[in-house]
Amino acid sequence: MNEAPKASKRLVKWAAETGFSLPPRRRSPDYLTPVAVAGLSMLALVLLVRAWSNLVYPYPLDFGEGTVLSTVNLIARGGRPYGIPDRAPWVLSVYNPLYLYLAAAAVRVFGASPAVPRALSLLFFGGSVWLVFAFVRRETGLRSAALVAALFLAVERHLVARAGFAVVDFGGLFFSLLGLYLWRGTGGRRWWALAVFALAFFTKQTSLVVAAACFSALFLEGRRWESVRLFGVFAVLLAAGLGLCGLAFGRAYFVNAYRYVSSNPFSVRNALAAMSVAAFVCAVPLAGWVWLAVRSLRERRLLLPVAYVFFSFAAAFATGKEGSNRAYFFDFAAALSIVAGLLWAKLAATRLRGALPALAAVPVVAQLFLCALGALYNIDPWGESRAELLRDASISAAYESAGGLVLSRQSGFDLGTGAQAGCNDLYQLRYLIEGGILPAGLVTDELERKAFRVVVVPHRERVWSFFDERRMEALERNYSLAWSSASDDFYLPQEELGP
Repeated sequence: MNEAPKASKRLVKWAAETGFSLPPRRRSPDYLTPVAVAGLSMLALVLLVRAWSNLVYPYPLDFGEGTVLSTVNLIARGGRPYGIPDRAPWVLSVYNPLYLYLAAAAVRVFGASPAVPRALSLLFFGGSVWLVFAFVRRETGLRSAALVAALFLAVERHLVARAGFAVVDFGGLFFSLLGLYLWRGTGGRRWWALAVFALAFFTKQTSLVVAAACFSALFLEGRRWESVRLFGVFAVLLAAGLGLCGLAFGRAYFVNAYRYVSSNPFSVRNALAAMSVAAFVCAVPLAGWVWLAVRSLRERRLLLPVAYVFFSFAAAFATGKEGSNRAYFFDFAAALSIVAGLLWAKLAATRLRGALPALAAVPVVAQLFLCALGALYNIDPWGESRAELLRDASISAAYESAGGLVLSRQSGFDLGTGAQAGCNDLYQLRYLIEGGILPAGLVTDELERKAFRVVVVPHRERVWSFFDERRMEALERNYSLAWSSASDDFYLPQEELGP
């Protein structure tokens, strides 16, 4: 029977444009689509459980999120996110302002709760998944290919690990993918794409991967003057945005977002290790990308997704910077999800010719297994152990009672309280001091003048250390231990304890 699937005309057209198929002769049974969609959907349920548990957790989920929550809290109270840290409170922000101000506006409307900026990040995450679906469906005309691509992004290990966190990275990914969708559209949408690429940059400075892929692919397609002209307009948009940020925030914006952010040490070994794991978990679409790259030498429509993978994997090298997280792989995950959708469309076109071998099931099942290894590697119903929950509750109580500046390695607890963090990014402050950018005695001077109402010192500093010998000596000269929890000591200025 010569019956073709519902989207076959568009699929055949796309396959012909990319050199994939011959006219369909007969249709073989489709066993792989239900298996792949069911497998990815079950993993997506893991994402939903994790995202929900993180969304409702009442305290900061980790230090990185805490920095964002503290900065959002500062903006919602009318403060500025960028400062030159000479005296406490030390205000630092290595991110561009768009997400921070959107989250602060949401906090002012819906209330000072960590769930509010987390919900905004989840909306950006969901929007990114939808944009991948829409892009692949428009490219191939095949709904199953679009669904596989979208689910592949939803269960990718790096995105699952941060699902439900209030972080800027999901906003950067959303605007990048929206720009990609508009770029590939018809009419004058590329001009709108340039504006959206600028929004991605002013959400997170490294969100330039898609823009680089678009300009490069257009140049390689032979439309060099158009590529240069569009890049020039984009550069003007960035310059205008930087100028506006300079007017709004002054010199502190450039110092924070472009000098301080580059001060952390870099480990090539850590970068290569993280990239190797990512390549292993996404082995099948990465191998398919190599095949697409070869075909793109003749089929220029494939240049854009090929360039996107190339630039996104190169950008992931930045994950070797101390203090960075795996969000540098977000673009790589999105690029490979698009490749997965295109490969699925190729599989469907092959099936239409009746030439689908049984061995095609092997890479599909293997990749589902690798996805499961990735998505399930760090699953906890709360994302926190009970001991950490109790620790967070005790720190939150200290912020509630402080009514002033609190110095603590944990950030973000000031959201919704009358207290303020002594530093919204103590991790970055430490590197700035150790790198000689800020004075060595910056913290000890503030401890000597008793600038903080409460100082929280962990019993054991894990991963990175802040309370060194000099700072502890200054602390013990001017503060006294008021109470202890299972994991932290809480110090108050000596005169506040009485005789």
